[in-house]
Amino acid sequence: MTAGWGRRRRRRAVVWLLRLFGGASLLACVAVVMPVEWIHAAHRRLGMGAFPSEPIAVYLARSLSLFCALVGGLQLALARDPERHRPLIVYAGWGSAVAGIVMLWIELQAGLPAWWSYHGGPMATLNGLTLRGRSEGTGRSEGTCTNTGFGTRPRNRLSVPVPVSRFWYTSPKLTENP
Repeated sequence: MTAGWGRRRRRRAVVWLLRLFGGASLLACVAVVMPVEWIHAAHRRLGMGAFPSEPIAVYLARSLSLFCALVGGLQLALARDPERHRPLIVYAGWGSAVAGIVMLWIELQAGLPAWWSYHGGPMATLNGLTLRGRSEGTGRSEGTCTNTGFGTRPRNRLSVPVPVSRFWYTSPKLTENP
């Protein structure tokens, strides 16, 4: 198997992971606009008793759903060009992994049912670690720093520094005096 073939398979895996988790997160749009009675009914059906009647509870439920939908939309946007957005994908992978661990702790502290606690946080962590691992080596081979894969050199003649690895890169042509 050639290196190019492996890179294509990793790219395809990253695209499908982003689409899968992004599409699933977009389903939260329903909870943003659904009637409050549906929220109460869903809460009872999940075995969590009566949903709190205070306005803050409805606000938090809807705003969290909106945030999940926004993250889902971002993941779908990142899936369109994983090579270009690799630093963001790596950040999202690590962020999701850490957030999943924190979510598990929050869910356990809140006293949520075990099936909820061992599904939400660990799935986010698994998503993040898988996304991070699969994104390794998906960067473009030309003009990309090979040790970390961060950034590319400027393609135009604008004097815009672009991050490459840990250092800033500015084209030598742009720094010379005419």
